[in-house]
Amino acid sequence: MAESDLTGRAPAAARSAKTLPARRTRKSVDPLSLHPGDLVVHAQHGVGRFVELLRRDVGSGRGAGKERATREYVVIEYAPSKRGQPGDRLLVPTDALDQVTKYVAPTTPP
Repeated sequence: MAESDLTGRAPAAARSAKTLPARRTRKSVDPLSLHPGDLVVHAQHGVGRFVELLRRDVGSGRGAGKERATREYVVIEYAPSKRGQPGDRLLVPTDALDQVTKYVAPTTPP
């Protein structure tokens, strides 16, 4: 005998799969199309301003088999939490740009 026979309802797994909204496909941002000051949205951190595309060397380069590598980052600046203080900056590696989209809205956020 199945759960649906006793309760008259479909199993919980089948119900939850039907009620979940369809996942929107996110278009990742092309860092070369961004200009300083453009508004962007990070999936976890919210709306900020694109500052620059930055290259940094990563890795110590010391020890056997360890090499230095150059990585590129998109720098996003957020509003300061206190007056007179600089805003926080987030460095997003270019291989994680699926987390960043351009801000599209009729008004500018505060």
